[in-house]
Formats: sequence, C-alpha cells, structure tokens
Amino acid sequence: MKGCIKKRILETGFIALFLSSIIFLHPQPVLAEVKVCGDYEYQYNEEYNGIEIVKYHGSGKKVTIPETIEGLPVTVLGSQSFVNEEDVEFAFSGNASLKEIKVPRTVKVIKEGAFYQCDRLKKVELSESVLELETDAFFGCDNLREITLPKSLRIISNGAFSYCKSLAKIKIPKNVIVIGESAFDNCTGLKRVIFAKNCRLEMIGERAFAACWGLTEIKIPSSVRKLGSMSFFWCKNLEKVEFAKNSQLEEIKASAFSGCETLTEITIPKKVKKIGGLAFYLDHNLRKVTFQGKVPKIKKSAFSEIHKETVFYTPKKYKTSYEKKLKKQLWYKATMIIR
Repeated sequence: MKGCIKKRILETGFIALFLSSIIFLHPQPVLAEVKVCGDYEYQYNEEYNGIEIVKYHGSGKKVTIPETIEGLPVTVLGSQSFVNEEDVEFAFSGNASLKEIKVPRTVKVIKEGAFYQCDRLKKVELSESVLELETDAFFGCDNLREITLPKSLRIISNGAFSYCKSLAKIKIPKNVIVIGESAFDNCTGLKRVIFAKNCRLEMIGERAFAACWGLTEIKIPSSVRKLGSMSFFWCKNLEKVEFAKNSQLEEIKASAFSGCETLTEITIPKKVKKIGGLAFYLDHNLRKVTFQGKVPKIKKSAFSEIHKETVFYTPKKYKTSYEKKLKKQLWYKATMIIR
C-alpha cells in the first residue's frame, strides 16, 4: 500500500554472531517493523493471522476501520508490543474527536484499553466476528450510548465498559460465558440488562454491575453458577432480582447485593450451596427471603442490617436446619414461615 513507512520496535529473535570462525547463536533483541499507513500504525499479529492496529493518529469524528491493510486482514485492535508498561499507547485511547466507530468483519479481538477514555465516543458498531473485549476496552467512554454486542462474542473482560455512564441498555449475547470483574462498574445510567435466550453465561464477576444506579430489575440466566463478590453492590434502585427457571446458581459471594436499598424480596435457587458474608447487607427494605433447596452455608453477616421484620420462607422438610442456621443471624428478629 502506498504511503507506508517503516518504524522500528524491539522483537525477540536470534542473531548469529561469527567470531574467529566459531558460530555463536545468542537470543538477541531484533529490530522488527511497525508500519504506518495513513492514520494507522500497525504490525503483523501471528496469533490472529493478520494486522493489529496499534495506534490511530487521525482526527475524524466518524471512522470506519479498514478491513485490510497491504492486502492482509485487520484482525486485532490493540496496543503496542515490546515497550515499557508505563509507555504503552492504546490504539484509540484518549482520542478527543472520535464520535462513531465501525469495526470491520475481519476483527476478532479488541485488546486492552483500545478505546480507553474516548470521552466523545457515542456509537460503536461491532462486526459479527469479534470474540473478545479485553480489559478496559471501552473504559471511561463517558458518552457511549449505543453499542450492539455481536453474537460471536464469548468474553467481556474486566472493566470493559466501566464508567460508561451514558450507556442505558446492553444485551448480552448467547455465547458470552464470562462477564469479568467491574465489566459494567459505575455505569450509573444503565437501566436495562438483557440476556439472550438460551444464554451460556457461567459467571458474573466481582463488581460486574456495581453502582449501576439506573438498574431497577435483573433476570439472571439459569446457566449462571456464580455471582462474584459485590457483583450488584450499591445498585441502590434495584427493586427486583429474578433467577431464571432451573437456575444452576451455586454461590452468592460476599456483598453481592449489599446496598440494594430498594430490593424487597429475593428467592434463593435450590442449588445454592454458599452465601457469603454481607451478601445482603444494608438492604433495609428486604422483607421476604425464599429458600428453595437444602440449607446452604450462610456466613453470619449475610443478612445483616436488613428489614427487622423480614420473613424467611423455607422448604418444610428443612425447617429445623434452617431455624438453627438463621438463629445465628442474631442482630435482628426474624419470623420463620414454612411453605
């Protein structure tokens, strides 16, 4: 492609040194190539068999990333390799003019911090080829309002949309298996989280939806096995939590629903084995808790400082066991009602 120039960066390789007719083969840093075409710096990515864009220098408001550069598919949007960590520059990070971005069908991965703090970014079009959004991919995009996650997506990594305060709705595709730590942390404008039918999601990570103040209800898919610590911490307007039929949930970790001030009732699925400390701490309006299965391990502080007249509903055959367990929650008066 015309206009391409070479730029040197370090890459591990082997240099043969010939001294006094003896050949010594030493691992040495070899200068490889990063090229520049137009507004893009890029390099070849062996893992994804194509071009990785490492930096965008343009000032366009609406940008369509090219499918190919020099005849090779653009497969990765990412950060520079083989530089000191403190010097890493992310592909589009901090871009002050970018408002809309269209990602081509060739891209498979959006790497760490690719759009970190693109403050004016409002709309993202992802293609049906993206498999993973890496750590902090869209962190701090304050004005991001519209993004459709592709069906191909499997992993939403830690902090991927953290502090995207204007994001109002997100639909989690069927093939996503992990929502990482703080993935939507402090998305204070988020009002709706929709999980695709037959969702395969297995884990909602620590602080994944913490401080999502706009969220009023959530229906957690049956495939989810673990809710991470503080996963819905301080969702102060969350009124309704529903677990889908045949829930596979096994663990509600510490502070998972702590600070959900407007939550009035919760049903604990029958396969739950552990409820962590402070799981429902400071849920002052929680008046009804229904257990569907055997007595799980319940940390003493799990239901601390909820409503003083909360009613617990338990399976009749486990009445005695639940009474013994819940009596350890000595900080408040509970009424036991057996279904």
